[in-house]
Amino acid sequence: MFLRIVHKQLLEYLLSLRFLVGAALCLTVGVGATCVRAHAYRTAVTDYGINRREHHAEAAGYVAPFPLTYSGVSVDRPPALLGVFYRGLEPSRPMSVRVTGNRDPKTEDQYERANPVLDLFQTVDLISFTALVVSLLSLVFSYDLISGEKEAGTLRLTLSFSLPRDTLLLGKWTGGYLALILPFLLTALCCFGVVALYPGTQVSWGDLTAFGLLTGVCLLYIGSFYSLGLLVSATTSRSFTSIIALVAIWVGVSTGLPNLSPYVAGALIPLPTIQETERRKWAVAGEENQIRGQQIRDYQQTTKDSEAQRGVVISEIFRESFAKIARRQEQVQADYERRLDRQVAASISLSRLSPTASFIYTAGEISGTGVRDWRRFRKALHEYRVRFLNYAEDKWIERARQGGGDISTADYPRFTYFRPGLTERLGAALMDIGLLTFWNLLFFVAGYVAFLRYDVR
Repeated sequence: MFLRIVHKQLLEYLLSLRFLVGAALCLTVGVGATCVRAHAYRTAVTDYGINRREHHAEAAGYVAPFPLTYSGVSVDRPPALLGVFYRGLEPSRPMSVRVTGNRDPKTEDQYERANPVLDLFQTVDLISFTALVVSLLSLVFSYDLISGEKEAGTLRLTLSFSLPRDTLLLGKWTGGYLALILPFLLTALCCFGVVALYPGTQVSWGDLTAFGLLTGVCLLYIGSFYSLGLLVSATTSRSFTSIIALVAIWVGVSTGLPNLSPYVAGALIPLPTIQETERRKWAVAGEENQIRGQQIRDYQQTTKDSEAQRGVVISEIFRESFAKIARRQEQVQADYERRLDRQVAASISLSRLSPTASFIYTAGEISGTGVRDWRRFRKALHEYRVRFLNYAEDKWIERARQGGGDISTADYPRFTYFRPGLTERLGAALMDIGLLTFWNLLFFVAGYVAFLRYDVR
């Protein structure tokens, strides 16, 4: 009997207009957006390679320590392949960061002459499409699962036979859910095929596994909204009332709560402005510059060292001063980032009341385009700055010891960023995957309890 109910519900949806519209929408938008994103990824990979070569040539071509220290070097962040399916915090173009010995790493805008229209509209990708459009389709598929049957009179007729309500509910849920995920799975398969076959992209087994996990999380997320539709349908007597209530819930859950939570967290955990933090850093640099200047003047007034030895000592004074500036500025930055981390953690905790937020956080972790990966990159930049500063100061001392002349920077430290492995990324996403599972169970069990008491007359 269960299989008959599943077959009936599945066939009913497959022959409906909503299925045709949903399938056409998924394939058209999903595959089309992936084609655009795949082209952007290939362009980003090409630009990344060009930038690395040019920046390496620039860094290896310095012949004096002054421009090496104060102009610094540019380092590049590689684009993420899975960013094709979920952009997250991944920049739309390859990102280059200028690292110097006297200030924080700063992102370079190399594309200010690019077409500005590209930045006016939000990027559509498979995950964002699923988060908004497919979740709404889930409600369209399930809003009349119970109330619609009651209006048509078929629910009362079906239950007039010796059919347990739990069997009927589970069969209808299963058949409808299968009909809902069929076009999505076909879309996901086509999207991955587009990326795998797109010229200039290289897909590894790790990427395939990660995409499989992303697809599984999408199915879990779709199921939560489908179960939510079942719950509301089992608590209303008219399908019109059900769809109105579900749209209101969808707006609040999918867009309202996730977007409101950062503002609530900001009010609860205020942060100093960026300008205030930068002023504190410049004040630190000013204090240390004055101390360094006084040290150099005192040394020059009392020393009897040779000219070459003076250059070495003064270079050592600069090294110590710059190291102190870097350490104190890092402390200022660390204080700001500790407060920021608390605010971010509060925002995430509040927004996790929405299945959409947990879905987005999970997608960001698995694809390597989320908050955690961005933090890792920023940490790697600051660690590299210390290495670069030590190297630049070594060149000052080397030049002083050889009595002036040109230096070679062919051995400068290279910056390489590696994203964490899939196991680590999955471990970071387990909490949100558990929350998505919880929402599925909660909505289905609540719908089941409501249906057991549902008046079919």
